[in-house]
Amino acid sequence: ERKFVGGSGQVSERIMDLLGDQVKLNHPVTHVDQSSDNIIIETLNHEHYECKYVINAIPPTLTAKIHFRPELPAERNQLIQRLPMGAVIKCMMYYKEAFWKKK
Repeated sequence: ERKFVGGSGQVSERIMDLLGDQVKLNHPVTHVDQSSDNIIIETLNHEHYECKYVINAIPPTLTAKIHFRPELPAERNQLIQRLPMGAVIKCMMYYKEAFWKKK
């Protein structure tokens, strides 16, 4: 098992450092409406945000607490219900160039 020294929340905090107020941390989402060109997000505090993209960075089982429009496929909901917390962790990294291809 591997862990981030200082916690994985640092990844979100660094992204927020780069993008500023475009990133909303500690704003629990209750609704995601993807039924039009833009996505409408509603938070627990009834705040609304309109955007083109959303990064969902929560454990899959917690997505069951979010109301999606249109609804998520039934297969995904079944998977979410069966997947225990902490079963899957992903880390994605992007590089300016494919340094591993250089000789």
